[in-house]
Amino acid sequence: MGRGLSPLQLWIVNRAAEKKAAVVEGGRDRFEDVLDYSEILVYYFEWPKRRAGWAWGPGATVEPSRFSQNFRKDWVGEAEYGRVMAALSRSVRRLEQRGLVEKAWNHFGGVRITELGKSLSVNTGSI
Repeated sequence: MGRGLSPLQLWIVNRAAEKKAAVVEGGRDRFEDVLDYSEILVYYFEWPKRRAGWAWGPGATVEPSRFSQNFRKDWVGEAEYGRVMAALSRSVRRLEQRGLVEKAWNHFGGVRITELGKSLSVNTGSI
């Protein structure tokens, strides 16, 4: 596959494989196997979660939602927001080019693991 995967790419592949495995064991929602960008931003980059209602910021308790805006540049910082979003976009594009993930819903942003990606995650022993 050429160069190895970055830590972010490995995290995405492994987390997407975990989500797929959970759905196989008893999923209900046809989008449950999708790893949303918002999940990556909260759990990998440790961005603050959205608060219930319209409150935002550190200490928020609401899980990221695929159906609403989860982050604001003024809470994360414009430079950080741009840097992270560019890194996420590049990582997903490269994973897609390698056939490890496929994009899910263009306007919400998320990925699904492919069979090739599942085999990689199992072979790395990370899940």
